Order: sequence, then structure tokens, then C-alpha cells
Amino acid sequence: MPETLALHLRGGDSGAVMAEYAEWLPQTPAPRLFVNAKSVAILTGPQREFCRTFANQREATVPGVHIIQEDSPHEIGAAIAKRYGGVCDLLTVGGSTIRSSVLQS
Repeated sequence: MPETLALHLRGGDSGAVMAEYAEWLPQTPAPRLFVNAKSVAILTGPQREFCRTFANQREATVPGVHIIQEDSPHEIGAAIAKRYGGVCDLLTVGGSTIRSSVLQS
């Protein structure tokens, strides 16, 4: 579980580093994609709402229970292609090769 993961930094306070990162991350202009799950056990409540505050971000909601990249790999791939479609021209989704521009809306 994420709340049990330890972060160990040499010569520093990991809590302070995490707090600084949490302040910096939502403000950076990099394009982002937040992949949300319809039914998720880990990212809920205030943590999910915090993720939704990031600048230059789009959200894609996919079916999933726990490990959403295993539950919805094709839907996540399509969401990535839609968000970052200019990065690649061809993409394979669900066994079909398609142009990423087809997914642009």
C-alpha cells in the first residue's frame, strides 16, 4: 500500500522533500494525464482530489479495481494516445494499428 512505502534520503528529511514536491508538482506546465479508475481501492478522497488540481492536465476514467494498468490496458493506451497524440503517429490498440490522430478529439 502506498501509505506504507518508505522514502529514505541521505542527509535529508524525506517529509520535507515530499512536501516541497507536493507544492511544486501541481504548478509545473508539463502536459499531464491523470488516469482515474471507476472503482479503485487506493486513490480515493483527498488524494484523488489533490491529483485533479494539477495544471495542464486531462483526466481519463477507466474501469479497474486495483491494478488498473492490468484491468484496462487498451483504454489507458488510447487515453495516452489521445493526450500525447503528437508524440507518435501509429499506435496499436486492442490488436489494431491505428493512427493516433484518429483518437484526437
